[in-house]
Amino acid sequence: MRSIFFRLFFVHLIVIAIFTGGLLLFFNLMHIIEDAPRPCPRRSSMRSISSFLVLGALLLMGALSLALILSLSASRTLGSGRTELHKRVELFPRPGPSLVRRTQIPELDRLSDGLDTLMRKMQTDLSGLELEKELLASLLGALREGVLCVNKSGVIVYQNKALHPELVTPKSIGRLYFKAVLDSGLLEYIHNRLQDPNSLRSAGKRPMKSVFELQHGPYFFRVQEYPVSNDDEVELHLILVQDRTQENTTRRMREDFLQNASHELKTPITSIRGYAETLMSKMEREAAKQVETGTRDPGRSFLKGMLRNVERMEAMIEDMVRISTLESRSFPFKPRRIELERYMQGIETLVEGTLKQKEQRLAIKLASPDLSMEADPLLLEHLLLNLITNASRYSPPESEVVVRIRRENAQNMAVLVEDQGPGIPMDLREKIFERFFRVDHDRSREQGGTGLGLSIVRQITRLHGGVVGVEAAPRGGSIFKVLLPL
Repeated sequence: MRSIFFRLFFVHLIVIAIFTGGLLLFFNLMHIIEDAPRPCPRRSSMRSISSFLVLGALLLMGALSLALILSLSASRTLGSGRTELHKRVELFPRPGPSLVRRTQIPELDRLSDGLDTLMRKMQTDLSGLELEKELLASLLGALREGVLCVNKSGVIVYQNKALHPELVTPKSIGRLYFKAVLDSGLLEYIHNRLQDPNSLRSAGKRPMKSVFELQHGPYFFRVQEYPVSNDDEVELHLILVQDRTQENTTRRMREDFLQNASHELKTPITSIRGYAETLMSKMEREAAKQVETGTRDPGRSFLKGMLRNVERMEAMIEDMVRISTLESRSFPFKPRRIELERYMQGIETLVEGTLKQKEQRLAIKLASPDLSMEADPLLLEHLLLNLITNASRYSPPESEVVVRIRRENAQNMAVLVEDQGPGIPMDLREKIFERFFRVDHDRSREQGGTGLGLSIVRQITRLHGGVVGVEAAPRGGSIFKVLLPL
């Protein structure tokens, strides 16, 4: 700014100097005229005064003219640079002429060069962003899932063609969501997500997605919401709508098949069991006679094996029906407050016969006698029975099965079942909760079981909104840990 300062300073200095000099000259001449002798007539004196006045006026006019010319020159120089800058800004981001015109003012020239360089860089960045935007739009448009993006003001900023037209009106970009969303359940869901202060706070550091199951007429959808944050504030809500009608239909067909097959199998299995038990009772009576005569009928052992496999098939059928109903959520889910000390006494009575076969002991350890939680009593009973039976099955005779219940944190109750079995390898600790998965097939056949117990445990845990896992026990064996919301 120094050159501009000096230019303006010198302009004012010259104008003031000329103006001051003219005034001094004018008054000096007037003084000389007044002090000089007057041999001339009065007319000559008046003529001299007029001449001096004209000369002073001319000097003043010259000073003003020079100041005007200098001011016009300076304003034209500054104005041309400002006009070029203004044109370049107005043309952005369209391609425009480079600011190469010199103004003879170094500061303004440097500002023009810097702005031109910045705009070129911004134009390159905007071109890259535009390409990324087109790529993202192509990817989102090619998805089979419907995509709906709503900003924090509730305006739809993007939707793809895969979004079902019975959920959201097509071509609704720029409209408010409540004017475009047609399904009441989806409308309420989006409204709650926009108004939820927890999602606004939590998404600033770690965006939290939300999942919602939606049924609209004969269609079934799975809705997932991902908040997109910027500077600890949610700016966009990305909503993915997955059409699961076909998957739901297939699942229902599979469940219907399992239920029908289970019911159809129950009839012949019950008949076989009845015939086998009838024959077994008859052989029991004949066994006493054979002891006296010293003979032995091998058919008795065959019947025992038949009855044992019939019982196993019945247990498997019951487990198949149970897990089918749990997965379809058709099982009546009725949670209530449970006092765990009294509840676990009933569980101990139910598993007493199972543990007695191997002379095992059950140790129930509650962190506090007044522990309580909200859960479905029947489902929780199935969960505990499966875990304790599984621990008993893989623990050696005369061992101890330990059940610990404690508060894990302010939100969850932890149920831990510890056995003294061979343990589970690290790479199989997730797979053991799959249907019919067995760590050791030969050992599992000898010990019985349907292969569905842990799958049922996982489904019951999910119904309660919890998680289940397994880890190694310090003294050998495994610890199954279930976290259930209080």
